[in-house]
Amino acid sequence: MFLINYMETMAFAMLAYDAYKGRTKHISFQTCLALTLSLILGAFNLPRAWYRKVHKLILVFAGCCFGSLACWGVSKDTEAEGEDNLTIPGVPARASQAVIYVSSLIMGLLSLLVACRFSPSETYNFMFSDLQSSVCTFQNFLHAFALLPQLVLCRRKHFVSPAALRFLVLLGTKHLYEFITDAYVSYQHYQRGKLHLHEFSFMSGDFVAAVILLDFLYLVLADEGTLLLLLGCKEMELQDEEAGCEPEATRWQCILKKLQPFLESSKKRHDVVMLCVSGIVVVLLGVQLGLLNIYACLAAALLFGAFRGFQLYQEFKLPLKGQKCCV
Repeated sequence: MFLINYMETMAFAMLAYDAYKGRTKHISFQTCLALTLSLILGAFNLPRAWYRKVHKLILVFAGCCFGSLACWGVSKDTEAEGEDNLTIPGVPARASQAVIYVSSLIMGLLSLLVACRFSPSETYNFMFSDLQSSVCTFQNFLHAFALLPQLVLCRRKHFVSPAALRFLVLLGTKHLYEFITDAYVSYQHYQRGKLHLHEFSFMSGDFVAAVILLDFLYLVLADEGTLLLLLGCKEMELQDEEAGCEPEATRWQCILKKLQPFLESSKKRHDVVMLCVSGIVVVLLGVQLGLLNIYACLAAALLFGAFRGFQLYQEFKLPLKGQKCCV
């Protein structure tokens, strides 16, 4: 239950250490500040049991302390110089720093309005009757939009520093895990006939954050030196897509060309089918048998899939974004 909080605390602790060592010159201070503020909102989303409340409050306090240290260190060390601003036509550069907060507020209100069937009165009553879900909705959207300044900075610098890469990978893994667990809880509520549309208000924020970081996680996993990237031994270069591909060969044409031998191989198709079937069977058995440690089954399926996927990856590699596509 508290794995998400531990991952956030670890991410900020590592970032604070990198700032202390002077390795955060390409980290966005806006991202650090917004994510630290979102941790404070976690104090309003507490479980009912008192010992769980104390546990989470300790984690929130530790995360805020490490987040504050990271913000202080990044503010002293960063060389972003405004390159992490989300520029909007007609909006001054200083005012553009409030874009992530305004966007989080607007999207949070919109998702609550949709979850309440576009009824302003029902939305108002829900926000004040279920303060925990409402705060969680705004917190998740703030998590999502807080990542944009760092991603914009990486794109404008054309590379991702090791400190930024570790930080983003941890946060991306955390958002994917949070979305999967929330979806599983909603599925359990659906089986019991207790699923409410209100649950999709805070799940939408997790979904947006996961979508924002999916492309980045794909680039990390598709890199030949993934382990070196995660260990901080090298930085990840971002190619310019417009300059990287020739006009006569689009990226999708290149992917289809690479996929052709894969699709024609019956052994590889068999491996993929067995991988999908085995993962689905493990999950369904765990759900139907009512295992207490259902997440262990999911973890086993994911680890097995990662192992088989790594074996297939050694034989078949998709082209990275920005690589020249030759058909």
